[in-house]
Amino acid sequence: MPTLGMPVNQIWSQKSSLAAEQAAAGSFDTAMRLLHRQLGIKNFAPLRSMFLDLFTGSHSYLRALSSSPVVSLAIERGWNESASPNVCGPPALVYDFSQLEEKLKAGYKATTTGKFTEALRIFLSILHTIPLVVVESRRDFSSYCERICSRSANGTEEKGNER
Repeated sequence: MPTLGMPVNQIWSQKSSLAAEQAAAGSFDTAMRLLHRQLGIKNFAPLRSMFLDLFTGSHSYLRALSSSPVVSLAIERGWNESASPNVCGPPALVYDFSQLEEKLKAGYKATTTGKFTEALRIFLSILHTIPLVVVESRRDFSSYCERICSRSANGTEEKGNER
């Protein structure tokens, strides 16, 4: 029998100051306030689907029997069997920098093949996703940003050399 206590979404929301984790917890208003305060974002329409992806990606739903109610299960990031059952880890997240690097490659390919509308859509998607990526440390963040910026600069330089 599950133990009574605070819902996992509420625990995630109380423990985190990261917009992505707030969205994963379903605290969209808090996520928007954080992004506005930390980055000055005012138009959240482009982030709506990403907020929903974060929320649905951190939850699973199980129905044991057709006549029983659906049970919501929280999916934790970095979960392992040795973790304490009484300690709630952070939510699993659906966005990471490796995905952005793949999108960046797709954006370059679209640019080099003259599909500029598609390239713009991809690059805007990358820019909208960056604030919703969680890394373990500032060093990791700096490393990922450097790699993405470096690839971006190299791609621009290569296009300039072709002309």
